[in-house]
Amino acid sequence: MATSRKNTKTKLFLSYFSFVLVVVVAAGLTGLMFFIAPARAFTIYTVTRTDDPIPDSCLPTDCSLREAVRVANATPGADLIILAALTYTLNLTPTKMDFDGADGDLDITDDLIIQGTGAASTIIDGNHLDAILIIRDDNVTVTLNAITLRNGSSGYGGAIYSDGNLTLNEVVIRNNTSPAGPGGAIYVNYGSALTLNNSTITGNSATGSSVTGDTGGGIYNLGTVRLNNSTVSGNRSQGGGGGLANSGGVIYAINSTISDNRTDFNGGGILNWNAGRVELFNVTIAGNVADNNDDNSGRGGGLLTEPGSPVVVRNSLIGNNFNWEGLFSYNPDDCAGTLVSGGGNLVETMTNCTLAAGDPGDNITGQDPKLDLLAGNGGSTRTHALQPGSPAIDAGTPSGCRGLGGSLLTTDQRGYPRPVDGGSGQSRCDIGAVEFGAVAPAPQTQPVYLPIVLK
Repeated sequence: MATSRKNTKTKLFLSYFSFVLVVVVAAGLTGLMFFIAPARAFTIYTVTRTDDPIPDSCLPTDCSLREAVRVANATPGADLIILAALTYTLNLTPTKMDFDGADGDLDITDDLIIQGTGAASTIIDGNHLDAILIIRDDNVTVTLNAITLRNGSSGYGGAIYSDGNLTLNEVVIRNNTSPAGPGGAIYVNYGSALTLNNSTITGNSATGSSVTGDTGGGIYNLGTVRLNNSTVSGNRSQGGGGGLANSGGVIYAINSTISDNRTDFNGGGILNWNAGRVELFNVTIAGNVADNNDDNSGRGGGLLTEPGSPVVVRNSLIGNNFNWEGLFSYNPDDCAGTLVSGGGNLVETMTNCTLAAGDPGDNITGQDPKLDLLAGNGGSTRTHALQPGSPAIDAGTPSGCRGLGGSLLTTDQRGYPRPVDGGSGQSRCDIGAVEFGAVAPAPQTQPVYLPIVLK
């Protein structure tokens, strides 16, 4: 049992500017910009140890991550937990079904921000014992900034199970598993919302059974998911939706990449069913595989959508996806089902799918998109660059790259400006997540997003 310590709370009643100063000094993150609302009552906890003792109180000089979360839950109003450039490993094996986060995963029951120094340097490791985070209430808003979550293991969200509103900014979720349920990385429940900004979901797996559920190697969604400038890659599932599985929910993807995901069943990149809705704006879907176990049960290497579950595509590239056909043999299989065209799309193989009317625009079919392998091409996420001569260059809709509600997209997934003339003599938006020939913008102060919800 840890030594008893007095429970100390630090309530800060600060103006906007004094709050920013305190956060910058506490985090040691000089040069970062904080986008926040003026704070009325805000509690800050700085984690001072990387181990995971039996939780007690959270002192300014002695506070674990688990202790910080538990005290934040008990403190009314929004809270901020500061993490240094270290690895924080969860070591307490779950002993019972509880909701207080005393062991196993970290249970969050009140509005919270967890702030790291960067996904490469601030890491929360689940140690393969349980999920890492569980958001218990649909009225709770949680934001994770500049961290990595890895090595979580739990049914229904290997790293995160969310009943609330979750935003990930510059976050990496990797190497988590759901061995007895859907959602290798994240499970988004009914009525919940997940937003990813400049984030990566990679190397996760859902490996249950037909009874326990094994869909959504990266994300399993029953609510609403928004992908902005993000990549879902290298995830695996047995039951469908290697990257994302959308069962009756809504997924919006803007300037994002879905690549190299695999499933033994339908929808290597995306599986959409149960009246779910998916809308893709300047998205690249490439290198995904369905029927990965070669039992002839899967279709839609890039994506599969069932009747009554619309997928709307605009200025998006779907190519180089496959289903498995035996030893060293793949069938081209980019999509299965009916896609609703918003115009300006490139779909390489239409064998199992159709592009419905909507806005047919200038769609391109049957052509090799000429993509480079997934790589670091600038920005905070990996992408597929277009090769010279790609038919996707300068081939988007004449009205430009547009996202939700027709909003103009002035940058690509990397944050590089678009449109750029790729050799056609006109500055026209490229199809997919990356703009060919775009030059990196001048370095700017890195933003850290702190969208506080005040009670």
